[in-house]
Amino acid sequence: MTAQIFFLHSAGAQGPHEGSHDLVAWLKEALGPRYDVLHPEMPNPETPDYAPWKAELKKDFAELKGKVIFIGHSLGGLGLLKYLSEEPLTNPVAGLSIVSAPFWGGDENWQYEPFTLSEDFAQRLPDIP
Repeated sequence: MTAQIFFLHSAGAQGPHEGSHDLVAWLKEALGPRYDVLHPEMPNPETPDYAPWKAELKKDFAELKGKVIFIGHSLGGLGLLKYLSEEPLTNPVAGLSIVSAPFWGGDENWQYEPFTLSEDFAQRLPDIP
């Protein structure tokens, strides 16, 4: 049985050599056939909005089978943390890795409300080994 990895990409274009494309390609090659790397493209990645991303994640998560490892890259990391801390999840989480996620805070010019995490998001995450 292959293990599932759900990869949520960064904002911006996701074509060859853009956004998270090369990271996904590297993961697939490095992990080989024992891992099924799922990496759906979120709606409007060049002008991301959390509401359509949330709807897509809900649909994609309903198709997951068994334990899943989540990986979020850049804005995708925030999207995963936000979704996992706010929505019920039926699948057990085998792991979570957040790569190069931005930090919203401190500087008022570095804010993006749709992807802002609640102050208690960490306490609201499902059990993650």
